[in-house]
Amino acid sequence: MKHPCQAIVIRLARDPASGEVLNIGVVLLAREHRFFEARFTPPSDMTNAVRRIVPDDDASLLLSSPVSGVTDHPARTLRGLFERYATLNEPSATPPPHNAEMP
Repeated sequence: MKHPCQAIVIRLARDPASGEVLNIGVVLLAREHRFFEARFTPPSDMTNAVRRIVPDDDASLLLSSPVSGVTDHPARTLRGLFERYATLNEPSATPPPHNAEMP
């Protein structure tokens, strides 16, 4: 049975002045499935992992607007959203429209 869910894309703006961002993760909440998980792109080493969370320069972490949808399998939905929006070395993608059926 499909239940409501919400997702956000986590973005890293290495240089906020340029407006360029890299999608680095996705967070999915599906309350009725008791599911709240995040998935992030794998860093190349521990230093990069920590710097991704707490950058030591003027980079910023940004959140997309929350998007709503429905899902009958939250883990699969999170995987699909992650593959679509948080792939390394690809330009920032636009999140799905509000109230869309999630993958």
